[in-house]
Amino acid sequence: MNKYTDTIIKTLLRSDRFVTLERLAESSGISAKTVYRILAQDRDELRGFGIEILSERGKGYSINIADRRLFSAYEASRLRSTPSADTDEDRIRYIESCYFTAGSYVRQERFLDDLCISEGTLKTAMRSVRSDLKEYGIGLRSTPYRGSKLEGDEFSIRLFFADRFTLHEIEDMAAEHGGLGADTVSEWVVWCRAVFWKNEIRTADDTFYYLCKYMMASFIRIQNGYVCSPAECTVSDQMRGTAEKCFAFTAADLSETEIRRFALLLSIHAHDRSLNNCGGFRDDLVRCLRDSSFPYLAQDRLLLEGLMSHIESLRIRIALDYHQKILPPVGSLQVDDEADRLVKNLIRELETWFGSHLDESEYSLLMMHILLGLQREKYSKKKNIVLICPSGLGEQYYLRMMLESELQISSDAISVRSFEDLKNDEPENSVIISTKMIPFPLKNEYILISFPISDEQMNLIKKAIQEK
Repeated sequence: MNKYTDTIIKTLLRSDRFVTLERLAESSGISAKTVYRILAQDRDELRGFGIEILSERGKGYSINIADRRLFSAYEASRLRSTPSADTDEDRIRYIESCYFTAGSYVRQERFLDDLCISEGTLKTAMRSVRSDLKEYGIGLRSTPYRGSKLEGDEFSIRLFFADRFTLHEIEDMAAEHGGLGADTVSEWVVWCRAVFWKNEIRTADDTFYYLCKYMMASFIRIQNGYVCSPAECTVSDQMRGTAEKCFAFTAADLSETEIRRFALLLSIHAHDRSLNNCGGFRDDLVRCLRDSSFPYLAQDRLLLEGLMSHIESLRIRIALDYHQKILPPVGSLQVDDEADRLVKNLIRELETWFGSHLDESEYSLLMMHILLGLQREKYSKKKNIVLICPSGLGEQYYLRMMLESELQISSDAISVRSFEDLKNDEPENSVIISTKMIPFPLKNEYILISFPISDEQMNLIKKAIQEK
């Protein structure tokens, strides 16, 4: 196996998403062509260690651990022989992980020995560590002859590590420091997915994995004797039951506080189907939208559902006094006066409803919902996209999915026609996309594509839609 393979694997493990060939080359210190050749040569050998290297055109590479038992052997022999200290970021992440998994104080001599770095380099890394922790209200408490340890609200410490590390990294920490085997940790994620599904908790994949990371982070800290402070806030039976069942997989002896803390986090990032607590605000919300310059938004089911989910989350955050910024201020986003007036009216209604002042972050979140609603309306009203797919329904379905997901085109703006229909009635101001040569002249130019769709073809489609 090539000497650079381990570095490439580490880079892929640190990301939850696809990594471009150029990024892999940069992190490994070799050319993109060499990375491509290494992955092609070592793919079969890596498969023998339970590692699958996945690739997708236009996105790059990702990693899938197909067999945890085989991967653990590879990890023990090659990845964990010495901590990764190739870059400043690697050193900072290693130091932060040591503080997180430590049951007590950590001496800085440990970092000097483990990372084989100078005291000057360590001081630079520690400044960055303190800066990262400060953003979450966490500090380092130092004691002579003992070292230093994390100091701050335990809930914030777990949120920091859920944000900072990937699911693979926290799974490894849970397996190594929580007393769970690697296979058991992987099964835990599957278990949680089933619990969410059974309890009708709806989340996007990114949110689900974030919640899993927090839960595993909590498990590690609890095993080391750290506990969260109580939080005075009402949670639904559904959220509390989900939290209890998720943690039940480890058979850990959890206090009521720990269960409630995770239930509160669930309430912030997910929502049940009833939204009973803020259901009364829906009428006020619809009224605000109808009285605005965009009354059609009151009929946008996706917008109403998204706003109500956000408002339920807001109720929990206010009760928790949870001030972490979820989105930065709108800043450079182009917002017209009417959209700004609508969001400010919503802010006033919410401040009256909850009796609490809302900051710029809440304005940004509400504005993002409104802008998405306006964008959906814009595409559904003004865009007319015609698909010509003589080969069959498979291509039609694939093209629809690509346009809806990649370009955020409403399905109402897309129509599928045959050659005969197009010849008899060509729609005005339309973007025509065909998988075959059209054998007759058209008023509009059309885009000829082939499968799989390349980035160049997708850019042509995007440009044509924007021009229309």
